[in-house]
Amino acid sequence: MKSELIKIAGSGSYFPREVTLLAGTDRPTSDVLEPFSAQALAFLDDFSRALRRDRGARQDAEAMALAFWCRRTHMLALKDRYCAAPGRTGRGKIFHLAPANVPMMFVYTWAIGLLAGNAGIVRISERTLQREAVQNVLRIFRELFLQEENAAIRERTSLISYDRSDAVTEQILADCSGRVLWGGDETILHMQQIPMPENAVELTFPDRVSLAVISEEALEKADRETLRNLVHRFYNDTYVMDQNGCSSPQTVIWLKKTASINMASPPGDSLSDAADEQSETGTIRGKWWRMLAQEAEREYGMDGFRAARKLEKAALSAMQTDKIVSIRRFCGNELFVLRLAGLPEDLAAYKGGFGLFFETEAEDMTQIFPSFSDRIQTVVCIGIDPFEQAAAAAQQKAAGALRFVEAGQALQMDTVWDGIDLINALSR
Repeated sequence: MKSELIKIAGSGSYFPREVTLLAGTDRPTSDVLEPFSAQALAFLDDFSRALRRDRGARQDAEAMALAFWCRRTHMLALKDRYCAAPGRTGRGKIFHLAPANVPMMFVYTWAIGLLAGNAGIVRISERTLQREAVQNVLRIFRELFLQEENAAIRERTSLISYDRSDAVTEQILADCSGRVLWGGDETILHMQQIPMPENAVELTFPDRVSLAVISEEALEKADRETLRNLVHRFYNDTYVMDQNGCSSPQTVIWLKKTASINMASPPGDSLSDAADEQSETGTIRGKWWRMLAQEAEREYGMDGFRAARKLEKAALSAMQTDKIVSIRRFCGNELFVLRLAGLPEDLAAYKGGFGLFFETEAEDMTQIFPSFSDRIQTVVCIGIDPFEQAAAAAQQKAAGALRFVEAGQALQMDTVWDGIDLINALSR
């Protein structure tokens, strides 16, 4: 969906003619600000308020999460982390390649660059622009940039789109002080071949896979309201972005009670609602999956595309590995659970989507650590303390697992991501 307010960069523009300017300026400045400048904090707070007031934006969970993230109290909390030395500034113009599978990431990456003191040139994919929520956000940017008090931020913002072209990208990068690349491994590898000025900084965030670890004992002790709240938070970690976010869990590992029954199903590849209901009636695992499926049935926009992609992923997984011992579904197409015979050598090899999860079990966390790899990003901890698990992983020198968080925090953006402090990396 294209907006009528979009203009094409033309004569006098910093950008080649192939570039479409979506919001901001076509002549971005190289002047820098100090990190967490007053101008940046004021604009982001205004942006947050405008999002929360907008009727269209209020209908989108990702837009509301973005609004919550940009509010002044959160920005000031982030600022308190940094004790910047006098004279520290941004680097200049930073080029951002936003990922297509996380629609609001174009704002987060731009905002973090701005907080570090930089101008931001953000390339947004055509696929991202098809989202109505994205068009609502762009419209709000344009409305705010019409206000004189936001001129300093407008001249530091160029939200753009163009067909894939190395020549166009190279021309833009020629005057940039750095680039931040989000996307698949192949995309990032290709982008890294495009030259930049010698002293430019480069940050890359390639494919990652995440998982959840759930304590059976903790869930069994939880009352109905607590359990419902945990399910809702886990739903937000996963279904809201179709599990496409690199920090959305793909595999659930159950920490078994000492006297728990081994729930592994006999070998097979059947897809059955009835079999599932009979095999897990009364167990906390079955209760968890049923509650999650029921929330998805109420809230998730299951359509033909999502249902077909989920079934395709399940079928391909069953054909490509002998680790899968059962495929179960809940509430029709809302939830598929593929049970693994045991802990795999590499948990990052299993990726679901659209409400398709893998599950397995372990006696304790020490059994899980050897299955980590450098491609594991986030571990959602349910019924166990994330700080304790992070410390244990470090003590065991476990590979990967860059974040341990509670349910509901998997998609929460931070200025430290994949172990990289973006504020410090994008300032000097």
